Amino acid sequence: MSAVAEQVPKVGIVVSAVLAFTALLPWLSVDFLMSMSVSGVRSTEGKLVLLLGVVGLALAALWLTRQHLGFLLGTAATGVLAIIVLIVFASRVGSLFDDALPAGFGDELVRNAVSLDYGWYLAMLAAIALVGVAGYGWWVRRKG
Repeated sequence: MSAVAEQVPKVGIVVSAVLAFTALLPWLSVDFLMSMSVSGVRSTEGKLVLLLGVVGLALAALWLTRQHLGFLLGTAATGVLAIIVLIVFASRVGSLFDDALPAGFGDELVRNAVSLDYGWYLAMLAAIALVGVAGYGWWVRRKG
């Protein structure tokens, strides 16, 4: 195995740790009468991304030590699941405050005041990178 191929599981470990860490960062920004950020772990999706990051970290570490294809595919699967969870969260952003608003309140105004914050974008980037690293690892393994 080449020197670059030996580093791929280590990159997977780092990317998985970054994915887990991003759940602690702000995912939601509310700019309506006051400015506020909400971290990812305050939502169910954020807790799932934290869990997927930890599971991906464990699988990438096993991939490093055991060199088994199953751990490689498991690492990729955690990235794919994290992407799905993040897309679900982003699709719910507009309706997160529907229950908290009184009837007839300026719904469109409030929906425009709520947006995704930098933590969500970093989580999506880390999840995509995790899938890419695992895909590259699979390609190198298949090639060599």
